[in-house]
Amino acid sequence: MLAVSESNNPRIPLYRLLNKVEALGKLSVVLFCYFVYFFPFKAYGFEPRLLIFLLAFVVAVIHRDRIQYRKIPAFYVKLLAIPVCIGLAAIVSLAVNGTSDIAFVIYPVQIVYLLLLSYLIFYIQKRLLGKTDMVTVIDLIIAVLLVQSLITVAMFLFAPINDFLFQLQGIDLRSKVIQMYVGKRLIGLGCFYFVGGIIYGFGLMLVVLRLLLKERVSRVESIVYVLIYCILFVVGICIARTCLVGAGLSVLLLCVNTLGRRQQRRVWNVLKKFFILIGILTVGLVSLYNMSPSFRDKYGAIIDFGFEMFFTFFEQGELSTASTESLKTLYVWPEKIDTYLIGDGRFTDGESYYMHTDVGYIRLIYYFGIGGLFLLMLQQFYCTGVLRRLSGNRYVRSFSWLLFLYALLLNLKGYIDFSTFVFILAISAYSDFAGKRLLQSE
Repeated sequence: MLAVSESNNPRIPLYRLLNKVEALGKLSVVLFCYFVYFFPFKAYGFEPRLLIFLLAFVVAVIHRDRIQYRKIPAFYVKLLAIPVCIGLAAIVSLAVNGTSDIAFVIYPVQIVYLLLLSYLIFYIQKRLLGKTDMVTVIDLIIAVLLVQSLITVAMFLFAPINDFLFQLQGIDLRSKVIQMYVGKRLIGLGCFYFVGGIIYGFGLMLVVLRLLLKERVSRVESIVYVLIYCILFVVGICIARTCLVGAGLSVLLLCVNTLGRRQQRRVWNVLKKFFILIGILTVGLVSLYNMSPSFRDKYGAIIDFGFEMFFTFFEQGELSTASTESLKTLYVWPEKIDTYLIGDGRFTDGESYYMHTDVGYIRLIYYFGIGGLFLLMLQQFYCTGVLRRLSGNRYVRSFSWLLFLYALLLNLKGYIDFSTFVFILAISAYSDFAGKRLLQSE
């Protein structure tokens, strides 16, 4: 029998091309799932997140021979225990105060929905990519943030793209809020204001964690990671300056995990590249800002917003912004003891926050008292603690502690629930943990 050489077979390159197209298609589906999870938006009134349920059903039908029906692990049930208590605390507050604000009555349902959504994304990823480890999950989240950055910058630079995506989401360009921020902040697809900055800060911490998880980092890889970090940093602070909190914690994550001499050299090399790139970017922006009136007129507002803290520091020697100063006026504490004990059962008041305070802790006290506030913070602690308990990696444990600190700090500015951000990482960690335990038992 004559052997056919690979070079003489014209069909083989076609097979390779088709395999690459198939792999790219599978990756695109998974990235779409991650994107709509972290950046929920509506497309002409339809929520793309619902497509994940349909995709999971289709994948389950295709891979039905591999599906093993099992009982629901206690891990998932435990994740719902505190949310149920939060819902009960909300019901008590509403019953005592005679109000009808169900913001946290439906909290357990929201957690179930997001937990199921996270599991379905994990399932789709497992079937299409065959990878479920935490490193892959981190890479996918970082990739989604880079895609969002590209969309966000395109929306800012090109009016037709901006108008189309706003129309897609049903956002009225004439609304008061949009008029306040268009041209002064970056706005993305489902990514806006306070939460957008938080997600980018979360992404910066993930970039550092990913760098730490690599045993060896080449010079090219370190430059790539630093470049990714710089892109996320600049886009993030131009969306919302809450991203700076995540940036600070990402630096802390890097420092606390690199105490040895060899590691210190590694950190210094990374930081050196970071400061060089940031320096080049800063010098370039400042030069354009001062030398080009047209550039200043077109982009000056957003540069002033994103880098206001740095401008204030160099000009006045203070690390402050207009928003940090205005935040001081939002600490409107309750005057009645009953409010501290049971709350007023109100989270919003028409189109504004109840008692016109934006501070997360105070808003929670007004809703269902100190007890409800404690339960919400306990939820943050438990969900981030899942990573500490399931992962045997010291870098992940440090990351989880700093993620909990991130949640505590951000609630000084506004309300944020970090449990939903952690679900996909937690499910991945649980999958690794359960797999290792199964191997040990065998």
